Amino acid sequence: MPDTKIFNVIARVLNGSASLIDHQDLTQWRSASDSNEQTFASMRQYWKLKNPRELNETEKSRVNGLLRYAEESFQLRKPEPRNKLNIRKLLRYAALLAAVIGFGLLIKILFTPDPSAEIKTSEIFVTRGSRAQITLPDNSVVWIGNESRLSYPNKFSGSYREVTFSGEAFFDVTSDKNHPFLVHTSGPIIRVTGTEFYVHDYPDDPSMETSLISGGIDLVVDDRILSTMQAGTRLIYLKETGKLVSGAFDEEFYEFWKKGEYSFVDKPFSEIASMMRRVYNVEIVIKDNELKGKRFTGSIGRDDNVYTLLEVFKQSSSTPFDYTMDNNWIYIKRK
Repeated sequence: MPDTKIFNVIARVLNGSASLIDHQDLTQWRSASDSNEQTFASMRQYWKLKNPRELNETEKSRVNGLLRYAEESFQLRKPEPRNKLNIRKLLRYAALLAAVIGFGLLIKILFTPDPSAEIKTSEIFVTRGSRAQITLPDNSVVWIGNESRLSYPNKFSGSYREVTFSGEAFFDVTSDKNHPFLVHTSGPIIRVTGTEFYVHDYPDDPSMETSLISGGIDLVVDDRILSTMQAGTRLIYLKETGKLVSGAFDEEFYEFWKKGEYSFVDKPFSEIASMMRRVYNVEIVIKDNELKGKRFTGSIGRDDNVYTLLEVFKQSSSTPFDYTMDNNWIYIKRK
C-alpha cells in the first residue's frame, strides 16, 4: 500500500473517523513487518501527547505531519462548510477559545454573537468514535464523549456560569460559590458550585443520567429543586414521566471513562453493542433475543480492534454465533 494512502488510513483511525475497511487495511499493513508496527506505535504515541508545547522540534514536525494527514483525509470525506475551522486553524486559535486536548477529532467550533452582551458562544461537537478534553474559560475541565455537543460562552459573565450540553461527558468544575455553574440538559438543569460529576443525556435516549463523584449538585426543573445529590450517588431522570430513580454507582467506571476505557460487569450483549457503536463508529445489529440478553464481564478501550473484540465475545459465549460485516454495519446472528 503506498505511504500516502496508509498514512491517511492511520489518520482516520486515530481521529476516530475510520471505516471497517480502514481498520482491515491498517491491521494488514501493521502485520506485514515489524517496521510498520513500530511506525504505527510511534504515530499513535505522538497523537496521544497531552502537551505539544513540551515536544522538541523533531517531535513537533512528526505531530504536524500527522495532523496534515488527518486534515487531508477528513477533507476528502466531506467538504468543509464556510463556518468550520480546519485542524490547523483549530490549533492556531485554541489559546483564544479553550484548551482543546486529547482524544479524537472535533467536528466543529461555531461562533455566534449574543446580541445583548456581544459575547461569542463556542459550540463543540465530537463525532462518533471520538473523544475530546477541553478547558472552559473558568478553568473547569470537561471530558466529552462520542456524538456529544457542548455550547458555552467564551467568557462567563453575570451571576451564573451557564453551558448547554447533550451526549456524554465528565465535568470537573472549578469552585466558585458566588457564581454557580449550570448545565442545561434535555431534562433537569444541573446546578453546581464546584465538583466532579458525569452526565449521560443523548437526545434519543428515554432517560438522562447524572452521577456525582465529589461535591454536591442540585437537579432543578422549572426553578424547583428536584433533588440535591450527595457524592457517590447516581440518579436517572425519566424524560417521559419526570420521575427520578436511583442507579448503582461505580466510581471505577468513571475513571475508566475519562481515560477512554470502558469497563462492564455482567452486562447484556445489547448494552455492550450500544457502547461499541459509539466507541468504534460502527452499527451493530443482533438478530437473536437470546444473544441480546447474553451477559459478559470485561473492558474495551478506544484503541482496541473491533474485530478482535468480536472474536473474544464469540469464543467466550456459550451460545454460538457468527457475524458478518458490510462497511460500517456488523450483523450478529445465532448459529
